[in-house]
Amino acid sequence: MKPADSVKALLGKLHSRICSRRRGSKVSKKADLLYSKFTIQAEKTFENLPKPLKWPSFYEKDLLILMDIAEGVQKR
Repeated sequence: MKPADSVKALLGKLHSRICSRRRGSKVSKKADLLYSKFTIQAEKTFENLPKPLKWPSFYEKDLLILMDIAEGVQKR
């Protein structure tokens, strides 16, 4: 698995947990542990970027575009 795919998978799992909680769905203990373990790290990383942003926003709006562009550039 490529590093970019790993990031996408991790942020996707974290995002899914947030959405499930908002809907009032029961979230597994495993999902809560994953969320607790990686959310703080993700938040710190995104806050320390030259132009800080929230990771959920990046996941929802920018990640897919960035990955598509990166694949297109790699093929050239």
